[in-house]
Amino acid sequence: MKKAESILNLYREIIFCHYHLQAYGKKLGAITPKGLAIWNLLISIQEDENSTIAKIAKKRSVSRQFIQKNIKTLVDDNLVKFIDNPLHKKSKLLKLTEKGSNVLTKINTDLLIETEKIADDFTFDLNNLSKSIREMNKILIHQIK
Repeated sequence: MKKAESILNLYREIIFCHYHLQAYGKKLGAITPKGLAIWNLLISIQEDENSTIAKIAKKRSVSRQFIQKNIKTLVDDNLVKFIDNPLHKKSKLLKLTEKGSNVLTKINTDLLIETEKIADDFTFDLNNLSKSIREMNKILIHQIK
């Protein structure tokens, strides 16, 4: 099999894995029944104190409007709030509310407990896999620009 064909097969497997992760995430509460990936958005906001809608959208290679719609849901649910951005009048910073921090802690705890149950089923080298996927992401990001 040519290298390009192997890469296409890898893309396909990652897409299928994404679908399964979404279903698993819904089961564990990390993704809402409507498909909003609460966990990943809350982590993004928690990890970057200068998070804005535009910055999150750029990092994920999706439209600002798509992230704005998802953030609005989090704001409406009192998980995230907007705060003034000293560097930009219109582009507000995002910050977790106390409720948002508590929800993220609960999701992380639940995911860790559930992941512990299946950890032994992962018999391959997780560090190399993670490194390979990070490298693939860098290559794809470069191609998008």
